[in-house]
Amino acid sequence: MRFMYVPQALPLAVSFALCFGLSIYGLVYRKVAGAVEFVFAASVGTLWALFNALELSGADLRTKLVWSNLHYLIYGFGPLIWLAMVWRFSEKDRRISFSALALLGLMPLITNVLVWLDPLLGLVRHSFTLDTSAIPYIVGKEYGPWYWFHYIYSQGLNLVCVVLLVRAVSRKSSLYRYQSLYILVALSIVYLSNLSFALRLGPVKRYDLTPSLFCFAAVVFWFGVFKHRLFEIVPIARATVLERMANGMIVIDSGGRVIDMNESIRQAFGLGGPGAIGKNLGELAPSIASAIAGQSPVEGGEPRLHQFEFESGEGERRRYYELYASPLLDPSKNLAAWALMVTDITDLRLARERIARQEGELAAARERERLSRDLHDNLGQVLSFAVIQSDAVMGEMRRKDYDLAWSLLERLHRIVKDAHADLRGFVYDLRDREYEEASLRELVLRQVEDFRAHCPGTEVEFVPNYGEPLEFTASEKRHLSQIVKEALNNVAKHAGAEMVLVEAAPRPGRFEIIVSDDGVGIDCAEAERSRSSGLRIMRERAQLLGGSLRLSPREAGGTRLCVEIPYAREI
Repeated sequence: MRFMYVPQALPLAVSFALCFGLSIYGLVYRKVAGAVEFVFAASVGTLWALFNALELSGADLRTKLVWSNLHYLIYGFGPLIWLAMVWRFSEKDRRISFSALALLGLMPLITNVLVWLDPLLGLVRHSFTLDTSAIPYIVGKEYGPWYWFHYIYSQGLNLVCVVLLVRAVSRKSSLYRYQSLYILVALSIVYLSNLSFALRLGPVKRYDLTPSLFCFAAVVFWFGVFKHRLFEIVPIARATVLERMANGMIVIDSGGRVIDMNESIRQAFGLGGPGAIGKNLGELAPSIASAIAGQSPVEGGEPRLHQFEFESGEGERRRYYELYASPLLDPSKNLAAWALMVTDITDLRLARERIARQEGELAAARERERLSRDLHDNLGQVLSFAVIQSDAVMGEMRRKDYDLAWSLLERLHRIVKDAHADLRGFVYDLRDREYEEASLRELVLRQVEDFRAHCPGTEVEFVPNYGEPLEFTASEKRHLSQIVKEALNNVAKHAGAEMVLVEAAPRPGRFEIIVSDDGVGIDCAEAERSRSSGLRIMRERAQLLGGSLRLSPREAGGTRLCVEIPYAREI
């Protein structure tokens, strides 16, 4: 084969690149409805531009005839492929069937066989010559009878494509109208250019400009792709949307007669086959009909969307459904039909009931834990002090020091009285009011004073290392003051300390309270293993505030307990 450079091949190179790019784009969206047909249609443009460029660049008759014959693959099958794409895109329920494509493909198949037999039969073309009077060289030829059969057939398929697209433009929504319009414009460029060349009406009569004009058609396609998302938003037929919906959909007219439904609603309510269309909804599904009975379709001049929950069946076959009823109004704002979407929410309903039961059980468990902590930190500690005080009273009575015994007994009376007041507070939930009104400094100081009264032999000091009162929630103040109370109670029962120091200080991003003593000390590892309820409850309180609690021995002897919680407020 011999080739030569011709400038007319440059627009064809542009057409080739643009159409090839469209083919790749279609492959990216190959799972979208219509994308496969679009890939084949773009490939037709790609091959047409390539074959035409090679034919124009041919330097001898034999080379040109080879590529001219290959052209007929496009001339013959191109219109059929475009029809398949347009048919798919124009909201038909199904693709063109394979048998219909095979039947429609007989004509282009015969044509492609005959073009290679033209030197013998001349049914498509004959009397070939090479016109070298200008560049590019052109093959001169006469057309045989089969050519005109083929031409009328191909132009007929192109005309069907145009009609389908015009219909699609006239009846689609605005977005889809623009999508269809871009396809129509692109195919019209190809259709009109090829028609004008065949009728010798175009400005260039030596060769067909159609493949060169493919670059303009491809630009139109690309504009449609990026401006109106040609394959990101694709019209889908009613059969695809309605029949594949998991939710049940049923449409009734203003008289309650069923005019459309999908398979999901048929199966859910046993509505049978096509014979159900036209029957009254009250006969087919009385539970749905009763749910929308008497509902107003309009509110304030606008359609009113209704939402209901209803149940159907009895016993183990009982099912729960959610119904959305959307009225469809005519131009006079009168009810024309109801569109009803029914969703089976049985599993969701049962799950909600399980969650409600679990939430109730969890709330009860949390309340038990709260009461356990509060009783331990308040009533439990008071009773511990009461035991210590009663032991002291009995000791003084044995020594017949009745005055001191009486003094200790009065203190025991106050302790029991305080316990009784605390108990009333728990019963009537009055203690939270105390934590809301008092500051953290006051609450901690109150615990220190109680310790000082119960353990007169131990010196205790409270050092708040901050100036202005800090802001804490009632929950934070309650938990922190109760941790201090439990820590001091442990010192009174186990430490044998002479000095206790309570420090409170804000740190960057946190607030900490430290309770340290100079007592006998504690084996921290052993304390952790013992699962002491007091230590466990203190740690739980710290964790409820998002903080932590650490227990460690002091270097000088004794024990150090540190609790810290997040504190991001301005100090």
